[in-house]
Amino acid sequence: MLMAIALLATLSGGTVTFGDWMVVCDNGARCTATTAGEGPLDVTFVREPGPDSMLEIELDDNKNVEGRKVTILLGENTTDVEFVSRASLLSPGSLSWQAAVEPGHQIFDELRLGDSISLLEKGIDALSVSTDGLEAAFVYMDAMQGRLHNESALVVAGDIPAAQVPAAPALPVITVPPLSELPPTRLTEAEIARQRATYSCEREYERTGIGNKIDYVRLDASHTLALLTIECMAGATNSSERVMLVDNAGKVRLAKIEFGSGSDDEWAEALPGAYWDDTDQMLVTSGRASLSCGSSTQFAWDGEKFRRAKEESWGACDIGPTPSVTTWRAEIRVRHDQ
Repeated sequence: MLMAIALLATLSGGTVTFGDWMVVCDNGARCTATTAGEGPLDVTFVREPGPDSMLEIELDDNKNVEGRKVTILLGENTTDVEFVSRASLLSPGSLSWQAAVEPGHQIFDELRLGDSISLLEKGIDALSVSTDGLEAAFVYMDAMQGRLHNESALVVAGDIPAAQVPAAPALPVITVPPLSELPPTRLTEAEIARQRATYSCEREYERTGIGNKIDYVRLDASHTLALLTIECMAGATNSSERVMLVDNAGKVRLAKIEFGSGSDDEWAEALPGAYWDDTDQMLVTSGRASLSCGSSTQFAWDGEKFRRAKEESWGACDIGPTPSVTTWRAEIRVRHDQ
């Protein structure tokens, strides 16, 4: 099994599944293993690259509150690992149970011997997920981070010093302009009508009720983002938005989008499920392959175009939904204009 997983690690560049677990290692060598399928409890293991990183664990049932008392079981036994209630990494605005352990901790024996991870609360049935495939997921994470037979490995430890684990690869860097306090420049009604006419079609659209939606965001001192919902390209699970830039004089053009890591820029006729994330200051586009899986991409504005800054996926279409997991990311730096 070890050789097969190691070979898979050399060939894979995306999401893989082992039993009931989905694993992703992003371009920065951060590896995440998370439960997949319809379950009452989300369990996620995250490990950063490098010789000194610990394994971070998060349990989230989306119902945690301050002062709540629970017991964590591995198999039928209570673990002595201290889980602390903190702001959730998976569900912003809520709390989850989190812990961090060193390689070689007895929790790995407990996980191997047990068949489930459970959250137990007095008077309530235990919330459990299966550990089927978790050991293979850990081996895959070790292989992707160059830890096989290393003393820092999660599963197949050896005598190779932890200092020989490869350092984290450098992330792409995107430099963004500072925020502006100017109000957004809005399109005239005539220009909005002209843009809509570009995408006129015969498809009935009455059921969605968002045909007149247009959102504006001030990007920097010179540009405003205008997101115009396109009636004929909206569906049951995805809408589509025309992505436009408006200068301070009201002149409008289609935004330039960098979808990949090369020079494959495109002018966006429309993006599926596009919206502006005020928290991250990103243009986001998302879509569903089915009700149980999908993906999203965040784009950072660099003053000239939108550049791919982060990609996430949720769900393994073959085995069901999962929490959102980062698959690709860039480092964002703010330019300090004089």
